[in-house]
Order: sequence, then C-alpha cells, then structure tokens
Amino acid sequence: MKGLKIEAGASREVTVLFLALNVFGYDDENNSRGMNVMRKRARKELKRSVFKNTYIYLHRAMRVYSPWTLLHTVISQKRRNSKNSRNFFTEFNRFSQEPVVRQLSQDVREIQLASAKILLPLLKQELQNFISLLGNPPKEVKKIVLIANPLDAYWRGYQVRENGTVYLVVGPGAKHDNGTLVRHELLHLFANRIQLPRSFIVHLSQRLIKQGYGSARVLKEEYIVRALDLFYRSVILKKDISQMLNRERRDLPRIREALTLVAQKIEKGRR
Repeated sequence: MKGLKIEAGASREVTVLFLALNVFGYDDENNSRGMNVMRKRARKELKRSVFKNTYIYLHRAMRVYSPWTLLHTVISQKRRNSKNSRNFFTEFNRFSQEPVVRQLSQDVREIQLASAKILLPLLKQELQNFISLLGNPPKEVKKIVLIANPLDAYWRGYQVRENGTVYLVVGPGAKHDNGTLVRHELLHLFANRIQLPRSFIVHLSQRLIKQGYGSARVLKEEYIVRALDLFYRSVILKKDISQMLNRERRDLPRIREALTLVAQKIEKGRR
C-alpha cells in the first residue's frame, strides 16, 4: 500500500448529477424502509421548484444512460466532440447554479464530510485486509477517493477509474452495513486477478440490465466480486454465508460455482 493515497470527502459533480437524476426520473430504491431522509427532502424541494432554465439534453441523458455512465462522464469531465455532449455539460453547469440546487448541494456536502469521518477508517482497514489476502491493487492506481452519496438508492455503489484515481461512490447504507457496500466497491479493484473460464456462461436478465449490468463482461466481473466477498466473509471474517449465498443466487444463479473457482484460485496463489 506504499505510495497509495486514500481520501474521503465531498464531490460537487456527484451531488449535482444525483440531484438532476432525482428530479428527472431516477426513482430506484433498494431499501425496504424507503429512501434516505436527505434524498426524500431533496426530491420534494426539487420537484416543487420552478427552474430558471429548461434542461432538454440533461433530461434526455437521464432517460437514456445509466447512473454509472453519467457518473463516469461528470467525474472525467470528458466533453465528446458532439452537439449532444456539449449541450449536456452546458445544461449540467446551468443546473448546478439553480438556487435550490446550490442550497441542497451545500447541505449534501456537510453530510458527505460527516460520513467521510466514519467511512475512511473502514476503507483503510478493508483495503489492508484485501492486500493481505489478494496482494496489492493494480500499479496504475495511485489514489482511492471515497465519496458518500445520500442521494442514491440505499444499498447502491459505483466505482469509477480516471487517470490513476479510483472513485468509490457509495449510497447512504454504507454507514450502517458493517462495511458491506464499501467492501463490494473496493473488491472491483482486485477482480482482474481472477478470470472465469470461457465455459462460464452468464445470462442477462432484465432485472440485471436495469441495475447496470449490460454486458456479459460486466456481469462476469460482478460474479467475481460477489464470490470474493463471500470468500472473504467466510474465511477472513468467519461468518456463516449460507443465507447470503441463497440471496445472491436469485440474481446470479451460478454464484456457488463462481465461489468454488475463486476459492481454488486464491488457495493456489497462496502456495
């Protein structure tokens, strides 16, 4: 872990994006008790506001692209040489200056900074555990930035890589799940250490596509990450994983097979 910077904090781009998503139709929630308090408040204030500008391209992007794709776009700030892309960023910046968006962004920032104090020690401990188990992260990774996102679904997270920096963006459940969400996103750093065989065929359901797993390659990586998490819980944390394994099988029917393959590769690497 020498030379690797680890930070946690706030992000204007993430906040403005998810404020836009929430006002332009992003309603996903995976917490049985409903949305986070800050998200509910933001949605209420945004939807009763009269905006100074219209946001045709912003609204269109929210309908067409997944949150992960949009997150990568605003973090990287890559303006593709097209009218749609230029108009998206123009409207994104205008939206960020709406009075209600500016006020909500400041309130979210305070939550992000408070969450960072809780999550940063957890991130560092989990990273050290993974390094002990799996080896160092890829050499091209120079910095890891953890961003709490109270405007997303409770148990949702994303990883975005840009110029040697890995951004881990985690939903409000990250503070209440004993590290599960942080651990899951962090494990994506190590997923390329393990390759599933070509014979490991995966099937995309509409439910998985809606969650952002839009290709066999992405879904295979998710199999590896969830299998690594199960292995870690069982071997390192000494937890009973039987119930979790059954839950995972609802979306990933071959997860037990993936877990066996992952365990074999890790044990082989230890010899």
